[in-house]
Amino acid sequence: MKEYFLPIDSSKMRIRNLFTVDMENEEELQLSESEIDSIIELFCDTVLKDNFSQVSLIYFWLSCRDISSMAGHLLKVATKHLPSRYVASRIFIPSVAYHKERIGNREVVGFGLNGEPSYIDRTDFPMPAIRFKENSQEIITLREKEKDDWRKLTMDEKKALYRASFCQTFAEMKAPTGEWKSVLAGTLVAMSLTIWIYVWMKKFVYQPMPESFSPERKAAQFQRMIDLRINPIEGLTSNYDYENNRWKD
Repeated sequence: MKEYFLPIDSSKMRIRNLFTVDMENEEELQLSESEIDSIIELFCDTVLKDNFSQVSLIYFWLSCRDISSMAGHLLKVATKHLPSRYVASRIFIPSVAYHKERIGNREVVGFGLNGEPSYIDRTDFPMPAIRFKENSQEIITLREKEKDDWRKLTMDEKKALYRASFCQTFAEMKAPTGEWKSVLAGTLVAMSLTIWIYVWMKKFVYQPMPESFSPERKAAQFQRMIDLRINPIEGLTSNYDYENNRWKD
């Protein structure tokens, strides 16, 4: 175990446990103002404190390196105290193995959209990180052949090479798919279903309207408001001529 976990310099104990650093001794820390601000930022994160007690040191710094520039700096220092074979076996090899299981023997040809080894057809970013098809003996043979003069390749071989790297052409990606038909059909079905639900509730759920909503009752209520002279200044009856018993012109 000693060959994996070498002693850490006492001047860099903040790597071992950041939350025990005495921020009052700024001269002994030999840190810049921005680094001190970054440490204070990490100090205030209670989630990080809980995470620190649950995971290993290297994994802790990996989890918080996006939060603070100080974390990225300390991560580099921490990895210097670990042999490269330990860092590779504990951090990078599992990641490679995970992606290798997902993509098979497809060739990784670039960074891609977000750094993940995945394939997707996009007109705004037509550079996927991996090839569309896995490597087969036929494709490998064609790739060796394309290193020579391309005029020796037949049209079918050129198409096979393209389809090995890409699923669709730009024309295929931009071609209308007819998806609007299914969207429109779904919208109309949802609208008709809503209408039928309303009709059913109107007939079987809602109670009949009260008698006061009948035209005769409404007219009687309106006449009652006129007789009582409700809001005679600026309201309803202000437009009623009581002397001639009619509405004003």
